[in-house]
Amino acid sequence: MPTFPTKPAEIIALLKTMAAGFSAHPDIFPNPPHPSDDLNGEGTSYDEEHTANLEAQAVAETAKEKEKRRLEKIRNMVKANIAYAIHVTQEERELNLIGWSNRSAPTPTPPPEQPTSLQAPRYGDGTVHLRWTAPKGGGKVQAYRIQRREIHTDGPDTEWMVCDMSFTTEATLTNQPRGIMLEYRVISANIAGDSEASNVVSLTM
Repeated sequence: MPTFPTKPAEIIALLKTMAAGFSAHPDIFPNPPHPSDDLNGEGTSYDEEHTANLEAQAVAETAKEKEKRRLEKIRNMVKANIAYAIHVTQEERELNLIGWSNRSAPTPTPPPEQPTSLQAPRYGDGTVHLRWTAPKGGGKVQAYRIQRREIHTDGPDTEWMVCDMSFTTEATLTNQPRGIMLEYRVISANIAGDSEASNVVSLTM
């Protein structure tokens, strides 16, 4: 399983390669969640903010926070597009067009089994840390989709929505809604399909 980059320069390089790949090959990737224009726009904004941060040391803390928020947004956009891409195509050469790789030749594989033992050991102030246990059977997991929904006592609950993606068995979610009950669950995924959802954890921040 490839490792998602952690250094800002590597994330931006992947963003730009992905944008170029999507733009050049709409026949393979017709409808990514974040198309090339969005990626390029965020990349340009990040470059400008990063440059401004280097030049304006007097306001370094403010600029650095903006840069951090922008990079987090880019990270989530790129991860969502990776999840989309590995479900659109199984071809290594096609994934290479957007800067990603399965690192192995595609072979028939079953979907993974469901993750288990989902828990939220830490949460508060709009941030929740989730941890779960990897499936014990089925195909190899390529990614985990983390889903959230809002529970309302005075109206219908919201639909389950993907709020993040992880390549490991834990994730820290920021900027989560406060003052309402939230439910979280995790789904294992690979090129063959998705697992059943994990158990649900409920919490209010």
